[in-house]
Amino acid sequence: MRNMKNSQSKKILAFNGSPVKESSTDLITREIIYGAEQEGFESEHVYLNDLDILPCQSCGESPGNKLCFFEDDLFPYLHKFAECDITVVSSPVYFDTVSAQTKLMIDRCNCFKPLIGYETGDFKFADLNLKPRLGIIVLVGGEREKFTHALTVIKGFFIWTGVKLFDEIIYAHGEYTKGAVKDNQELLQQAHEIGRKAALSAIPK
Repeated sequence: MRNMKNSQSKKILAFNGSPVKESSTDLITREIIYGAEQEGFESEHVYLNDLDILPCQSCGESPGNKLCFFEDDLFPYLHKFAECDITVVSSPVYFDTVSAQTKLMIDRCNCFKPLIGYETGDFKFADLNLKPRLGIIVLVGGEREKFTHALTVIKGFFIWTGVKLFDEIIYAHGEYTKGAVKDNQELLQQAHEIGRKAALSAIPK
């Protein structure tokens, strides 16, 4: 961690949906994390491609506060996501939407608002009364890419899981080299500042 200012137990959790480490998606996400760390946050950067994630099985019943019935590699991060103070969802944009790795994670959070009322037939979505969290979106794609659908997916995910959108970064570029954003120091500094400002906003006054 860089420049720890205090010992607060606030946490930032980043879900990185890029299959490529040291990619632009990765480097932007790191800068956001570093900015939050500068304000004393603990951090965890989760590379979804490294996890063995089962697709949502649409179980048709509620796991309650367990959040999911299936205890695969993603399962412990569901609970960390529920308990963090800031979350980052980062993804390259493929075919106008988020990566498959990102979508697997999003779908598995369906039971953050579980459907209940099976016994009576009076169906409704339960409120798990999760703690307030701030959310940051990072999307990376080509110059001709359309980002609207990917943004809609992640913003809807935030609403469903009780996360308040804090800010977003969209990096559209025409380079084909890994980590091309490293030549865009202005954008990386912007990412750092977003992380720092989110941390300051998440700390109770």
